Amino acid sequence: MDNRPPIKDDVALDDKEVCRVLNISKTTRRRWEEKYGLPEPSFYIGQRGFTWQSDLKRWLDSRPTESALAGRSIPRASDQQKVA
Repeated sequence: MDNRPPIKDDVALDDKEVCRVLNISKTTRRRWEEKYGLPEPSFYIGQRGFTWQSDLKRWLDSRPTESALAGRSIPRASDQQKVA
């Protein structure tokens, strides 16, 4: 977990909202955390994990547009709903 202070006016997205923005399941989210470095929740309230919107946007912006293998697309900010 990252203990840095949030960016001013940043929004905390719960696990369901992160999955909705990326259009993925919870299982896929866990796999992407391991395989692609998708940010893990920054903090928890009870069992609910929350990820800072700025962390998710930074991760999406860092993703390449296409995989070098087979030309398959992988997660990219321009392919997803607007996060900012």
